[in-house]
Amino acid sequence: MHCNVISALRDTNLVFVVTEPTPFGKHDANLALHLCKVLGLKAFLVLNKADVGNKALIEELAQEHSIEIVAEIPYKREFVVTYSKGEAIMHESIARLADFVEEMHAKTLQELRGENG
Repeated sequence: MHCNVISALRDTNLVFVVTEPTPFGKHDANLALHLCKVLGLKAFLVLNKADVGNKALIEELAQEHSIEIVAEIPYKREFVVTYSKGEAIMHESIARLADFVEEMHAKTLQELRGENG
């Protein structure tokens, strides 16, 4: 892993590893997940372009690391067009991911404050 990856993880409590269902995606996600384990960071997987490639590769990776795939974002040309315009992408998978991130943020803050909840 590059120093900029390690620097990005400094002072982090939670990591979302975003990957695509390809052999290269699995390889890079595996490296990131091993690094998270070494650094003692809780990690989740987000599957981008979930409907392109071989989803089973990433499901196997999730099992190997005993972690959850918390979102599956499909590939849609409209996403590319919207993003290239600098606009927000509106899709149910992204809305669910945003809700999950907010929930994990709240839980992390509670843990850091020593609150039970």
